[in-house]
Order: sequence, then C-alpha cells, then structure tokens
Amino acid sequence: MCIMCDGASRDEVLFGLHRKVLRYGWALQAVGGDDERADWIYTCGLSSGFTHPELVIVGGRLEDSARALNEVGELVRGGRRFEAGDRVDLTRGTITFDEVHPVHLSDGLVAVCDEYHEALGGPQVTERVLQVVPVSGAMRVGEPPPPLLSDPDAEVTTHIAVRPNRATRRARDRARRHRRGR
Repeated sequence: MCIMCDGASRDEVLFGLHRKVLRYGWALQAVGGDDERADWIYTCGLSSGFTHPELVIVGGRLEDSARALNEVGELVRGGRRFEAGDRVDLTRGTITFDEVHPVHLSDGLVAVCDEYHEALGGPQVTERVLQVVPVSGAMRVGEPPPPLLSDPDAEVTTHIAVRPNRATRRARDRARRHRRGR
C-alpha cells in the first residue's frame, strides 16, 4: 500500500493528509503491505491537535489496525490520555501501550508525519510515539506477536525501502548534536 507508488506526488500525499487532519483531527498513514495488510500504520495529528503522542500498530490486518487507531483517537478526542503500560478494552479486543524507542523515530518510522509538520512551517518532529499492542480479541487471531518497538533493536520490516526524509534526517542530526552536548 503505497500512495506514491501509485503515482501520487509527495505534495498530493501531504495535502491529502492535511485534509484528513482538518476534517477528523488526525489521519492514518499505512506503510508497506497491500490492501489487506500493512507492515505498520500510524496516526498523524494527535500530537499537534490534542498534545497526545502519535500511535502506531505493527503488522496485522489493515482494517483491524485502522479501526483500533481510530477508536483510540476518539478516546483521545474525548479527553483520555494514554501512557506506556495503560490497558484499554476496545470494541474488538484489549490493547496495551508501549513507548516507541527514539531510534525507530530517527529511522523514519513516522516519516510522513514529520514531513507533514515540516510542510506546515514548523520544525516540529514527532518526538513521542506509543505503540498500540493488541493483547486479546479479533485483532490478533492467528497472528504472531508484533515486535515491541520499545526495544531499539526490534526490526520493523517492510518490502519497500524506507529512505529517511529531510525532516527525519534533520531530527537525527539534532539528536546527535544533543547527545554530544552541543
């Protein structure tokens, strides 16, 4: 599932994302996979619109993952705030949250969201993401457990090459400078 692979330009992708964020408060961005599955899918807009970490689900059926992210998004819209370790019962199962290690963010896990924020004129780069981890219910029937992205060595695979975008490269450079004390 790759919008740009289907001929859309980067600007078309970002404008489409912006329309969804304006209409719904957040948008979903799937990476890899096909019409039924995604390698991972994440939100864009929760951090800027609701001051809540963005969310990501690794693997699983695209429809189930999108439904879960939107359901959690509605809870956030209603004022709920989630942190790593929280457990929530959704309509199709129970989930828990895990903190995504910064190395995955600097590797471009939510690259389109970073580009979106940059296109809006801000240097804002997604600093925190929570992984939504299905615990029970329909989301994980017959599925292996997803890799936990709190582990910096966890591998998120995709059949497409993910080249870090400009926002991601800048964020990685800032993080390196910060670690060196500059």
